[in-house]
Amino acid sequence: MRPNHTERRSPAAVAARAIGPRRHTAAPAIARPPTGRPTRPRARTLAAIAGLSVAAAAVADPAEFGTPAPGETPAPLTDLRPVAGLLGDDQPRTLRHLVATAPDAEAFLIFEADAGDAAIVGQHHAGFAPNDLAAADLDRDGDTDLLILSPATDRVRVVWNRLESGGGYELGPIYVMGRSPLGVCVGDFNADGYPDFATANRFDHEVRLALSDGAGLWSVQQNALPTAWSPWSIVAADLDGDGRDDLVTTGSDADAVAVHFAEPPGSASPFRPAVWTDVGDRPTDLVAGDFDGDGDPDLAVIEAGWSTVSVLRTDRSATGATLAVAATHSAGLSAGDLRAADLDNDGADDLSLINATQPGKIVLLMNETDSAGGGGGGTGVSPSFARTEFATTFRPRLAAPADLDGDFLPELLVTEATGSGFWSYPNTTPRTQPICPGDLDGDLRVNATELLLVLSSFGSRDATPAEGDATGDGVVDADDLLLVLANFGAFCGED
Repeated sequence: MRPNHTERRSPAAVAARAIGPRRHTAAPAIARPPTGRPTRPRARTLAAIAGLSVAAAAVADPAEFGTPAPGETPAPLTDLRPVAGLLGDDQPRTLRHLVATAPDAEAFLIFEADAGDAAIVGQHHAGFAPNDLAAADLDRDGDTDLLILSPATDRVRVVWNRLESGGGYELGPIYVMGRSPLGVCVGDFNADGYPDFATANRFDHEVRLALSDGAGLWSVQQNALPTAWSPWSIVAADLDGDGRDDLVTTGSDADAVAVHFAEPPGSASPFRPAVWTDVGDRPTDLVAGDFDGDGDPDLAVIEAGWSTVSVLRTDRSATGATLAVAATHSAGLSAGDLRAADLDNDGADDLSLINATQPGKIVLLMNETDSAGGGGGGTGVSPSFARTEFATTFRPRLAAPADLDGDFLPELLVTEATGSGFWSYPNTTPRTQPICPGDLDGDLRVNATELLLVLSSFGSRDATPAEGDATGDGVVDADDLLLVLANFGAFCGED
């Protein structure tokens, strides 16, 4: 089965072999035909990558992970996501639960954090063989629902979270999306305030939209969006800063990333035709994160044919946004499960991935960009990463960063590719800043600044801490307000 991909924020870390030292000058983004492989030579060739020297990177404070604790699952897992608000509890702390798909058991599993480890607290029937998932508050009741994706049956199933009202997980409607959907993401694609979803359909070479009616049903749009050939992953992110979610796919047979920029509300189609940007051979996993510290989402992609991972920096202008490859690093053999997250609590998004070899490896790329600091405080210089890796005794499939002990340093929950074991790697990185719940501007104080920021951004989605998201779940809501009020007046520094 394919390596998994991610859709939203995640972890990574530090040192050793980085492809460099030169910067890449990427070909400009161009409109491409809707089908077929690229019609002109790629600007970046395998020979060009192979000719680069492999240099040692200087490392300041790498993320550190300790001896893992083992666990067992009923069946091998194919996706694993930290999820906020999953169990309907009142805790504002966020990534204390995870949800996973187990196709052999036709089920999804719920993990709960337990003093730095994770334990399975529920197994629920999915109705078919699930492979991927997305989590969002689909009915806007304050609790996190699920979208379960099955490429084998071409379907997406909605799973309602009824735990808050005393129920359980309720299987919702099923939607046929197209041939072999390999990725699903959630966003408000028609600006009506309700969550929609989209899939990347590998054999149809298209993106298919499902638009919400606001009453618990979705309409699968017949007019699909032609995208990069053989799409592997899909991400929703506002690249051009217009307040609307854009859609991005990787074309594994097109050696390109395709961006569908959102059209203004009321347009005939929610998205424009795809704009392509060349990347390396066989791009697969795709994630979004702020890698250059300017507050705008950038992208990172695994280039499986070259065993590399490239970071694409987003450059915004008055007329939109463009992407350019800003850094490329060795990803190792059989690279997959690319994730973006702040592994060392320094305010910058790092990257992590696995090498599905036997024995396997966890590869970490620590963000050392000078301007990276979260919240848009940077100047948007070209991102810089340091690479490190550590071995596993098994062949890994997934490596999900999640804060399992509430210390704001994400652990790594790693699963076996062929077995049913999982391993919790504790994050032992020395802390560079004190824990300061509710501090949104980095001054180690919780005061009127934080309160005004939450109130002015209330209801925002895909938000950063600098935009009022105190709990880290991407939504500015009552949980953020309660966290700020609970810690109001606190000072986390030294007098």
